[in-house]
Amino acid sequence: MDNSDTPQIDPAMLELFQAEVDTHVPVLNEGLLALEKGQIAHSQIEAMMRAAHSIKGAARIVGIATAVRLAHVMEDCFTAAKEGRITLSSDAVDVLLHGVDTLQRVCSPHDDSQAAEAGLEDLLAQLSLLKSGEKPSSRSASTAARAEPPPASSELVSGVVQGQVQSIVLPSVFDDASSETLRQDMMDLLSHGPAAIQFDFARVRELSAAGLALLASFMREVESAQPPLVIESNRVGPGVRTVLRVAGLDSAFGLAG
Repeated sequence: MDNSDTPQIDPAMLELFQAEVDTHVPVLNEGLLALEKGQIAHSQIEAMMRAAHSIKGAARIVGIATAVRLAHVMEDCFTAAKEGRITLSSDAVDVLLHGVDTLQRVCSPHDDSQAAEAGLEDLLAQLSLLKSGEKPSSRSASTAARAEPPPASSELVSGVVQGQVQSIVLPSVFDDASSETLRQDMMDLLSHGPAAIQFDFARVRELSAAGLALLASFMREVESAQPPLVIESNRVGPGVRTVLRVAGLDSAFGLAG
């Protein structure tokens, strides 16, 4: 965390704060992923509202102003959804997922604050539009959420055709920036009508909410493909396998059982 944003606080207090964040971020991620799959319950929206509220309060105690602002506007979005004033559409979920990723970074003790806070004002503006019932631009928020440009698509996708099989090599850091680039590449690949798609997870070291949402969205497209596609997964590490199982994507990638 940036020293300009975080006053000198007892390390034990910061440790407690990090534990609070680690407790509530999964609630946000799981709720948004359920919403992305159309399986959200009213109780989950309320749980996400409480999680954002808890992070906001904890961030205020340790003086992380950016986290306070971001958690506050996210809480307002969930409150508006709970009260029926807005509907959390697919675009809204995209923006909220990028909000969770950014929130996690600004709260991280290993944060590069310039990268984490770059585009924060744009992201906050997108969330403010959302809570007011206006349509956000999820692409704008996602590209602004990180300062670094996304890796070149050639580093992410191998378009080599082996018979009727298309091979997708996933990136090492599967975050919001790489997901934005990968989304287009994957849809282009799908448009070529392969009989099978092989996912290579060997490089994946960090699978964020944005990455999971992208995989879930892509699998919905695959399910509607005609003729049906065969999905294969190679070199899936135990950590990534666990995340996919929690997200309910293990069966889609042939990892169940």
